[in-house]
Amino acid sequence: MDLKERLSLYKDFYKFELDVRKELDSAVTTPVFLVSVIVSLHVFVFGKSLDECTRSFLAYIATVNVILVSIAIFFLGRSFMNLGQTHEYEHVQSMDEYLNYWNDLDDQTKRSEAFSMALESSFAKAGGVNFKINNKRREDIAYAKKSLFWAVVFSMAFSLLYIINT
Repeated sequence: MDLKERLSLYKDFYKFELDVRKELDSAVTTPVFLVSVIVSLHVFVFGKSLDECTRSFLAYIATVNVILVSIAIFFLGRSFMNLGQTHEYEHVQSMDEYLNYWNDLDDQTKRSEAFSMALESSFAKAGGVNFKINNKRREDIAYAKKSLFWAVVFSMAFSLLYIINT
C-alpha cells in the first residue's frame, strides 16, 4: 500500500468515526421517548383509584420499572454526555497549522512525503481516539436498550393488569 492509499484510508476512517458520532448522538431519541412513555403510563395509572391488592401488585411492577428505567437513564447519560463531561473527540489540526508545517520543512525533495506522513499520522491518531469513544458509546446505548426492553415488557404487564382490574 503506497502513501496516498494509506492517507486515503486514514482520512476515510477519521470521517467515518465522525459520522458515527452523529449517529450515536441521534440514537438516544427513541430510548428517551420510551422512558417518557413508561413514566407517563405509571403516573397515569397511579393517579386512578385502584383497589389495595391491585395497587400493591402494580407498585411491585412499578418498582422493577423504576430500577430498569434508572439503569437506562444512567447508560443513556453516559453515552450522550459522558455523565456530565463532554466526550473528548480528537480533530485534525487546522489548515494554518499544516501550512506552517509545510513551510517549515527544509528539504524540497522529501517535503511532500514528510507532509503526507504528518497528515497520515494526524488522521490515524484522531480516528483511533474517536473509534474508542464511539465503541464505548455503542456499548452504553446497548445496555440502555436492554434495560428499556425489559422495562417495556414490565410496562405491558403493568398495563394489562390495570386493564383487567378496571
